[in-house]
Order: sequence, then structure tokens, then C-alpha cells
Amino acid sequence: MITDIALDLDGVIYPFDKEFYKFCSKALDTPLAPPTHWHFYEDWGLSFEEYSALLMEASHAGVFLHGEPPIGTHASLKVIREMGINIHIITARPPQAWADTTWWLDHWLVQADSLHFTEDKTIFSHLISEGSMGFMLEDSPNNIRSLQECPNVFPVVYDQPWNKDVNCVRVQTLMGFARLIDIYNKEML
Repeated sequence: MITDIALDLDGVIYPFDKEFYKFCSKALDTPLAPPTHWHFYEDWGLSFEEYSALLMEASHAGVFLHGEPPIGTHASLKVIREMGINIHIITARPPQAWADTTWWLDHWLVQADSLHFTEDKTIFSHLISEGSMGFMLEDSPNNIRSLQECPNVFPVVYDQPWNKDVNCVRVQTLMGFARLIDIYNKEML
């Protein structure tokens, strides 16, 4: 049975690609191509260091206060919660964005049983009830591969242009994720 699920924030329930794109277009004062792959900043002619510096600048400028969760987020989380499942949010956001992150979650009434700031998404394997399985919805190809190594975690890809080559179960909406959990739990009865 699935007793716990984890959700990534950026690229899953927060439109990081859109909000960061808007911020960078303005900060760099140049037209940029919308993100279509994981290292999208390379398309913009930026090094990883320049991207990281812009991310810090965006964090200080409050970029994580803007943007809406996908349509259906609340209904999907309600369905998941009604199944008796614990909801965890795990994000790799930098410390400069932590206060804005909690404000954004509260503002949009996105409620979770726990919130974790870490780059190591495999931490989820330690949050799952003993003897159970957990589903994690993630968009990062690297994180999906790491999660596939955890015996009690079933990673699910939130379909995005930058993860098309990842071979894993995919969903395009949070409600699709909720349906997947429901199907899995009914088959385990």
C-alpha cells in the first residue's frame, strides 16, 4: 500500500520554468528561449556559476513569491489526503528561498504533512511508513534516477520537456498522479 507521497516543488507544483524565465529575461535584458531541457541556462549562453548567481539574485528578489500552482492542485491533494496518505514536499531550493517558499505554500493553501529542503530527494525513503511504498512526483532526470535506487520508493515523472528521455511512469497532471496512487492501492488489496 501507498501510505506516503512526496512532491517536488519546482517544475511540479510551482512554475519555476516560467517564473525564473521571466526574471532572467528582465535581469539579462535580452530575449531568451523558453526552457526545454534540464540545463536550459546553457541555451542562454550561461555557465552553471552564472545560472547559480542568477538563482540567488532571483531568490533575493522574491521570485518564489510569484506564480500559481497548476489548475487542480487543491482538488488533487484533497483526493490524495482522503485516501489517508501522508503528503511530503521535498525541494532543493536554496536557504535564501525558504521563507518565501513557506509563504507561497501558505498563500496558495498547499498543505503538506512535512516540508524538506534538500538536494537529496532520496530522503523520502526514510519518511515512508515502515513496510509501505511511497510514490514521489519529480521532474528532474537526475533525481528520478536516484529515486529508482530506493527499494521503497516508486518515482513518477511529472512530464516536462526536459525529462522526455527518462524511462519511467509519467503523469501530466496532479490528478493523474492521484489516480495512479488509487489504482496501485486498489490492486494491492
